Amino acid sequence: MKTLVKKRYITIKKLFVIFLVVSLFGNLYEMTLNFIKYMFQDGKVFIETRQGLILTPITPIYGIGACIMTLCFAEKKLKWYQIFLIGALVGGAFEFVFSYLQEIIFGTTSWDYSNHFINFGGRTSVPAMAVWGLMCLIFIKLIYPLFCKLFRIIPKNTLTYFIYYSLVLFISFDILLSVCATVRQNLRHKNIKPYTFIGEICDELYPDKVLDKIFSSKEK
Repeated sequence: MKTLVKKRYITIKKLFVIFLVVSLFGNLYEMTLNFIKYMFQDGKVFIETRQGLILTPITPIYGIGACIMTLCFAEKKLKWYQIFLIGALVGGAFEFVFSYLQEIIFGTTSWDYSNHFINFGGRTSVPAMAVWGLMCLIFIKLIYPLFCKLFRIIPKNTLTYFIYYSLVLFISFDILLSVCATVRQNLRHKNIKPYTFIGEICDELYPDKVLDKIFSSKEK
């Protein structure tokens, strides 16, 4: 199946693999930054998890950002500064909206740029947008072409499709589980009891002490 941008050869399969791989490296990037921060701050080595799902060690915001970059820029002939500027604006807007929705739906926040130069409600800032622009430029010019080469050499056989659809099902289940568990956490803090057996299971398997170890989100 191909997306509406069929002529650009951007397929659903390609977008899913980009999402998964970039989300994984995004989590490793966040953990590395925290490792360096704690090592230099107090001399203690501490790696804080930054994953966004319960079962899978990935940070989806990076993968979603990469998919947006792919759809916006992958097959367009733009100059490097155009990619940087548009990527910064799109990345900043995405980060702002994602932060707002997370706070409204889950009652938590995963980042706060209040101490950054020219920030927008702490949800994004000019320095953060510059980082998005730089990542967009690197991704489009260096990383995306590698993905294209990889897709050309991957064999299209039964095993490949089995692995792909298994990953799709697993990640879909993980997203649903993570959303249910975090929504229930927010409702628990408001002393709202579960409406269904699914909420009861989430309360039993994923109480606050379990979720706090998985996610680094802060309650608002």
